Amino acid sequence: MITLCMDTSHKYLVIAILKDDSLIDGLMTICWKKQSELILPEIDRMMKKNALLPTDIDSIVITNGPGSFTGVRIAMTIAKVLGCLTDIKIYTISTLKLYAGASDAMVMLDARGGRCYLGDYHNHIGHDEIVKLDELTSLIDPSITNIIGDASLIGKEDNYPLITENFLLTKPYWDLVSDIDTLTPVYLKEKSEYLINV
Repeated sequence: MITLCMDTSHKYLVIAILKDDSLIDGLMTICWKKQSELILPEIDRMMKKNALLPTDIDSIVITNGPGSFTGVRIAMTIAKVLGCLTDIKIYTISTLKLYAGASDAMVMLDARGGRCYLGDYHNHIGHDEIVKLDELTSLIDPSITNIIGDASLIGKEDNYPLITENFLLTKPYWDLVSDIDTLTPVYLKEKSEYLINV
């Protein structure tokens, strides 16, 4: 089974191709505001490199947010088009859960406008919220050492895992999209949160 994985929700363009339970190719490159220009040529390049045709794709996994309003929609649009044209299964995963991968971690991504997307994950369970940057420091437990993402928001070094591998690590937590027409990004509002289903 061939799975195409995509994340365009933040500053990286992330594409991975999985074959059954193995990562056979991946790309993770800083591509702020250029994902829409590069994603299709990069998918085409990776498919040709691995002697795959679009008809070989059995499923697609994308992040559904939180993240850039436009960014989240880039991968989602590609998934929706392919899902409408073929019988491909579409799965989603939270951007912050993907970044956390299999580890217990605090994930923070700059949401601009003095805000931050914050995900707190322990034993694969967590919640995502959006908080103001001036509240961020008070929400971080000083004993937490595994901070992923834009840690510079709290004066630490930014830390990004190999997100391509995290698609495979989070496979048990992919959510199957039952109706492609209802697939929409997750947008967080201040002071709101949602539980990640496990």
